[in-house]
Parts: sequence; C-alpha cells; structure tokens
Amino acid sequence: MSISAQRETIDPYVTELEFKPDFDQLLLCTDGLWGVVPEMEIQQTAINLAPQTAVRQLIDLANHYQGPDNITAVLVKMKPLS
Repeated sequence: MSISAQRETIDPYVTELEFKPDFDQLLLCTDGLWGVVPEMEIQQTAINLAPQTAVRQLIDLANHYQGPDNITAVLVKMKPLS
C-alpha cells in the first residue's frame, strides 16, 4: 500500500508475530529494493551479514540492479534473551 497526499484514510494491516531470538529477522524496505533485487539475494545477504552491513549491501545491490525508485531498508535482528 502506498501512502500519499491523495489518500484521505489509511487502513493499515496489523499482525503479531513471534520472533525466535538470534534466529528471526525483520526487513522493512521500499519498492526500490523489493522487486528489484532477487529474493534469494535479499535472504542470503540478511542471513550472512550483520544488520548494518547487510542493509548497506542490499542498497548497493538495488543500485547495481538499477532500482527505479528511492531505496530504504531497515533490518532488525532480535538478540538472545539473557
């Protein structure tokens, strides 16, 4: 769903997910990344690199694939509970 000045109301989709510490990750990104970089490359980058490094790599990949839009990405990795 896009948000713009032309929308009078927004009906967000809200859900709850259970995350496994030190395993699950959450990637929030714009269409400048999603749909431009192949999903397998996104997954492998997120899995194999630290979050900050992964985000930089994902943005570089989107630029490499000549993403047609702005590129924004946030990768969240939950630390183990101590």
